[in-house]
Amino acid sequence: MNEDHIMVAADLKNRLQKVVRMINFRLIESPEEKNTEQASDMDVFILVDRLNQEVKDKVSDTVWDVGADHNISITYWIAPQEDAESLEVQKILKEGILIK
Repeated sequence: MNEDHIMVAADLKNRLQKVVRMINFRLIESPEEKNTEQASDMDVFILVDRLNQEVKDKVSDTVWDVGADHNISITYWIAPQEDAESLEVQKILKEGILIK
């Protein structure tokens, strides 16, 4: 995993915690990234307490700001806590990198 991505993900998580109630946050590594040190974009998964338009807007704005500050494109997936037991979310939680 690209160390820069870990640093950017930590910054994003820190900023998101100030504006939304997050349950979990994971950095997602694509198969292509596993084979290279230099990835130009990054993917994250955000599990939130509740998902509504206000939360979506706050997450979108924060992701955009962090991406601009670090000159990186960030793709994000967001899900409400009620979807935490879905197979897709469970796979992400198992395989994604927990950012502390």
